[in-house]
Amino acid sequence: MDAWPQLVAQLREHMAAGAEPHAAPVRDLARRWQALWRESLSGGDAPLERKLRAAFAAEPDLRLGVGVDDALLAYARAAIAALESPCTA
Repeated sequence: MDAWPQLVAQLREHMAAGAEPHAAPVRDLARRWQALWRESLSGGDAPLERKLRAAFAAEPDLRLGVGVDDALLAYARAAIAALESPCTA
């Protein structure tokens, strides 16, 4: 779980600097986000992953104290979406 604070801080730095979610360094962080999510939270269990995502979306208090506010979550989601888009460079 020690990797999360560093990843959150790096993603926040890029967001604050105005980096687009499809920028290569941000996409790299999005890949790390996805990997950490699976390793540390869902264990790769797809139904559990869906439940956790729904819980984090419905209950923002679950994100208190970890530095992930709505703006950062939206930025991370946009970066993850950019990973799945064939139009990103």
